[in-house]
Amino acid sequence: MTRGAGSVDYTDPDFKLPSDWRVQLAADFVFGDGYSWVNELLYAKTQNEAVWFNTAVSPLDENGSMNYAADGIRLIQSSIYEGDLVENFDIMMTNSDDDGKRIVFTTSLAKVWDSGVSMMTSYTNQNIEDSQAGSSSRNQSNYQYNVGINRNEMMSARGHYEQEHTFKLTLGYKTEFFEGYETNINLFFERASGRPYSQTMGSYRDGDLGDNEEFYSSSAYLPYIPSGADDPLVDWDNSISWDELAIVLDSAGINACGCILDRNSGTQPWVTKMDLSFQQEVPGFYEDHRGQVYVTIFNLANLLKDDWGVEKRLSFANNNLYDFGGLSADGKYQIDSRFQGYDTRNYSFNDSIASAWRVVVGVRYSF
Repeated sequence: MTRGAGSVDYTDPDFKLPSDWRVQLAADFVFGDGYSWVNELLYAKTQNEAVWFNTAVSPLDENGSMNYAADGIRLIQSSIYEGDLVENFDIMMTNSDDDGKRIVFTTSLAKVWDSGVSMMTSYTNQNIEDSQAGSSSRNQSNYQYNVGINRNEMMSARGHYEQEHTFKLTLGYKTEFFEGYETNINLFFERASGRPYSQTMGSYRDGDLGDNEEFYSSSAYLPYIPSGADDPLVDWDNSISWDELAIVLDSAGINACGCILDRNSGTQPWVTKMDLSFQQEVPGFYEDHRGQVYVTIFNLANLLKDDWGVEKRLSFANNNLYDFGGLSADGKYQIDSRFQGYDTRNYSFNDSIASAWRVVVGVRYSF
């Protein structure tokens, strides 16, 4: 699909369908007075994951050598076109050379008592690595907003949709308040760690790393973290002071390391859910008819107290730690203060829809 004179979206002629190789182990135990303990371990290796490159740029300089910033890691791209075509971009969907993986462990314990009380509790741990989220329907967006060290360089890192810890508890009670008509009351509780997010360098019309006008305002680069006030890779004469940056790093819980941060090194706030369900069978109009009245309260915690059950998250899975001021003539980082002020929280807003309590009342009639 043509985007402009010479700009295209296309698929690598050698593109291979992504695939998974999986191994799954399970062990079930019954002990005591009817306790059921279930354990499952899944290992999956992802091959040929889909990724997106801009083949209209290259990191090679006029001598055919790789063009790096002063750290020898960050690549500086340049357009392969000249003249009126220099702003063109050609986005290719291809395969990643870096395999992803998923390791998921789940353990659960369940018990049903003769009194009608039941319980099931579980814990799930995820360890996921992937190369790219691939969350957009457009090639351009998948390329433009993919966070990394360099453009056109895939890195397998912590998965975009990993939920590292999930705890669940379901308590139930089955009885007959009215003889012959079943009553079910269930309380569901879940507490899970938030999705990962990346610290980034804020970008606005920053073409020093080779992005053209379509991409140079996208905050898609992982930040360089100086080792201290004497870090030789930072152009301190054209940057904020180390004292100012140190306060920001301390607030964000980031150590001075003289390194580029990993992708998805941060975690958004934990999410807590609690729902209550009540179901009562009732007589029908005829002997073989039966009805059911049910009431479900979603986010019961928020109904009990306004500041409970509140879901906090980021609008997008990245946060600008500071703004990228460009590179000096010798390739050193120039660090600017964050546009509209620093914000090192792991969330940017409260999701009012997800946080609100809701009640659903219904009737079901069977005949």
